[in-house]
Amino acid sequence: MIVFMLLHYGSHDVTEDCIRSIRSLGLSVLHEILIIDNDPEPSCWDHPHVVKTGNVGFSEANNIGFKYAKDKMGATMVIACNNDLIFEPGKFTGEVLTELNGSGAFVAGPDIEKVGTGEHQSPIALSLRTANEVRKTIAFNKIALALYPVVFAFLKKTLTGKVQVGVDVSDGKPMSDVVPFGACIIFTSEYIAREDRIFYPETKFYYEEYILAARCADSGYKIVYEPRLHVMHVDGAATVSSSKDDYLRIRNKMRNITDAAEVYLKFIG
Repeated sequence: MIVFMLLHYGSHDVTEDCIRSIRSLGLSVLHEILIIDNDPEPSCWDHPHVVKTGNVGFSEANNIGFKYAKDKMGATMVIACNNDLIFEPGKFTGEVLTELNGSGAFVAGPDIEKVGTGEHQSPIALSLRTANEVRKTIAFNKIALALYPVVFAFLKKTLTGKVQVGVDVSDGKPMSDVVPFGACIIFTSEYIAREDRIFYPETKFYYEEYILAARCADSGYKIVYEPRLHVMHVDGAATVSSSKDDYLRIRNKMRNITDAAEVYLKFIG
């Protein structure tokens, strides 16, 4: 059983678009959709598989859903998805998914293309961030937060509209031991057989992919980038309406990045 695990937050229409796109694939393999309702509002889904988590953060919500997919649905593959993805027939096939499950890979990232720009967002890196790089990020954010009322205008100008841009994958070649983008990550039967969670140590937001890649490296789990699987990303559709106040939004983002970076730094030692 292949389980598409959708993390819902915000617009129901966005999630419904994602669900419709999955159903349009016409997959030749047994599959089901699991909705992780991470929205603080009461759930109103009429769907056979819904897990209500409340607003617990990206890592914890996905871990709760993964456990449900494994124990309650008998998943042999879990595709952890943001709800602002669009799958297209012929570009995300059961044949490639089946091949992945017998390839020895534990984790895979598809080609994720941002709608409107054509930017490729996965993988986000070919190697882990070093401890020194992370310390610089933490130091910068802490200084910026301490001086936030003074530097807000500068931060808004430099950060607003900035997007996640991944590695250049224009050559279309598969790669191994990369850092996949968290908008869509595939966990194979090899991973499911050995693990009960996907993102741990848990962070609220950010650095989940780097922690996952570091943990896989420690455990000898192979991560691959699979360009034969392609998905479109309506980047930001899930969160654009969650905060209209740029002042609070940017400050909260920097706090979350700092907290997550410290978790990652502690994990890599």
